[in-house]
Amino acid sequence: MSPCCSAPTVPGLVFDPFCGSGTTLAVALAEGRRALGFELNPEYVQMAEQRARKAEREYQPPLFAGPPHEGRYRHEEEPAS
Repeated sequence: MSPCCSAPTVPGLVFDPFCGSGTTLAVALAEGRRALGFELNPEYVQMAEQRARKAEREYQPPLFAGPPHEGRYRHEEEPAS
C-alpha cells in the first residue's frame, strides 16, 4: 500500500462522484479495491477509463494476505503463572 494510506481499511467500494481524470479510481484499483466514479465531461471519462484499465492490468494481488487488521494491534503475552 502507499505510505499515505497505510492505515488498515475495511474492504469495500471506493466511490468518487466527481472522478475527473480518474486518479482516485486508478489508485483504488491498483490497491485491489473496487471503484465507482462519475464524470460529466466526455474527455475526462475517456481519460478515467484508460487509467482504470491500466491500473487493473497492472494490479498484482499479494501472495500471502493476513487478517485485515494484522499489525494494527499489539498483543502482549500473558504473564506466566
